[in-house]
Amino acid sequence: MINYFYKLIFYSFILVVGFSCKPDSAKVKKSDFIRIGGESHINQKDSLYADLYHKVVFLQDFKSTDSILAAKIQDGILTRNTVNMKQYYTDFFLLPDVLHNSLHSEKYAKQAEELLFTKHDFSIDWNLTYALFLFNRETKNVQKCMEFASRLQEMTSKHPIPETKAVASLTMGEASELNGNYKLAISHLFNSLSSISNSPRVDIHIQILSSLSKFYKNHFMYKNALDYKIQEMKLYQPKILMDSIQYFHSELHYHHLTNIINDNQLFEIEKIQEIITFSKKNKCLRLYEYSTAFLRTTLISSNRIKELKTYFQSIDEEELDDLKVHSPYIYYIFYAFVNEEDGQILKAKEAYEKAISELDKKPGQENRESIIHLQYAQFLSRNNDTNNAEIHYIKAIDNARIAKNEMYEITSSKAAEDYFSKRKNYEKAYYFLNNYHKLLADKSLASMDQDVFKIEIETEQKIMEENKRLVELYEEKLHQGQYNLISIFCISLMLILLISVRFKVPIWFIRVVGYMGVIFIFEFSILRIDSVVHEITHHTPWKIFAIKVTLISILLPLHHIVEKQLIKFLIARRQAEGNLFSFNFEFIRRWFKKLDAPDNEH
Repeated sequence: MINYFYKLIFYSFILVVGFSCKPDSAKVKKSDFIRIGGESHINQKDSLYADLYHKVVFLQDFKSTDSILAAKIQDGILTRNTVNMKQYYTDFFLLPDVLHNSLHSEKYAKQAEELLFTKHDFSIDWNLTYALFLFNRETKNVQKCMEFASRLQEMTSKHPIPETKAVASLTMGEASELNGNYKLAISHLFNSLSSISNSPRVDIHIQILSSLSKFYKNHFMYKNALDYKIQEMKLYQPKILMDSIQYFHSELHYHHLTNIINDNQLFEIEKIQEIITFSKKNKCLRLYEYSTAFLRTTLISSNRIKELKTYFQSIDEEELDDLKVHSPYIYYIFYAFVNEEDGQILKAKEAYEKAISELDKKPGQENRESIIHLQYAQFLSRNNDTNNAEIHYIKAIDNARIAKNEMYEITSSKAAEDYFSKRKNYEKAYYFLNNYHKLLADKSLASMDQDVFKIEIETEQKIMEENKRLVELYEEKLHQGQYNLISIFCISLMLILLISVRFKVPIWFIRVVGYMGVIFIFEFSILRIDSVVHEITHHTPWKIFAIKVTLISILLPLHHIVEKQLIKFLIARRQAEGNLFSFNFEFIRRWFKKLDAPDNEH
């Protein structure tokens, strides 16, 4: 009878331990397959993307990029390997600046879109769909952007993890902004931010913050834009060259926003020169072009031409020759401003025209042409060439329209209006002012500030709730780990006690360890029951009190009985040569004999 009693206690303890050692059944879903451009997959061996990325970012060699892709596509056609072809197109459209510099980007986009009708692995189709969205976003093709963003949202249902949800919401937000639905756009962007808030994919998080910063900048909410840009920069971990390049591009955007907010009064030329030095040291032509263009335009807009001239004169002959070969329009723009500063107006005018001529030789340079035509128009304005100034103001606006760059169009329209107002040519000033206000009204978020503020609060609340949930989950796992350790300790203690009986340890040892072991087991049982009591009573004090009084009235005498009987049993077994359990094998022998006996005949 006593043996059955101890078996009951033993199995009850096992149930308690089992309850405390619940397995975590949550499945971890991988998001490594998602590519968003930049440095994604750049370190893979034999990666086409790594080769193309190097040619674009370091060499600005788009001709070779086209040739390499054309050869790969032809190889895919010959081998009928559509999977490889999809990956080649994905690599191509994830590259920066391909739209405005590749001669065949539109043709490749059509071919890639046709391949999407052939279904393959989810990850391959997802990445190509996203890459095609990027291409159509740059071409400002609203219909196609909405189509690909919708496809990504549909695909998310097949792989519903935070990262796919975040990217799908991001694309829908950017597509909605292009479509002019700014409230829906900001809502999707914040949903994207909320989805990714606790994901390990920092690159996706960076992309979303960058998009939010760009959204606010596009709508003249520069302080908000700067806030998100700062958050983005904090996430960078520039441990390798590629990460550093991406970080410095982000830093240029940061300086641009601070310049706008502070009206170019806090511009630090040393910071930009550090980026230029880095780009020259690492032979990164793309970053060099961006940083020198930023330095040039910022010094001009803040009327610090002498500093620009000093910088230009500090460039050695070899670097100037290299600049003339790879970026001739920058070379001539430098010369234009330096000559103007020296009073060489004709040479400056000639340099401007050469810069424009160099850009005319390349396709898809409307953004840069818009900037240079505006600078040339302002140069002509300063030198009282009114007729030609008007021509180039209009060209600046036209190029911005072709590039679908509203910001450049707004800037050019305002500059033209200011010029003609000062000249008291009110008819032309009114024309440019009207265009400026029309564009401003289309881009303004003034009418929806309250809605944006509300969405921001809701998003922050979602992120806080998700963080709270994760903290609670972490604490639960931490507590579960502690429960498991206590369980292991209690089991170990009882095993030590049982084994020690066989080795005839002192009786005082059995009494002490038995006493402590029973206390530990009962206290652990109370600890586990306590959380259940609080849960089923919904933390109602009188219910908790009643249940605990009942439990203690049962457990307290039971504890003393178990302790007394256990120690008595173990001491008895110690004195009986350490055999914990006796078993009568005679019964088994009789049973086998019965099986071997011949059947009785009736």
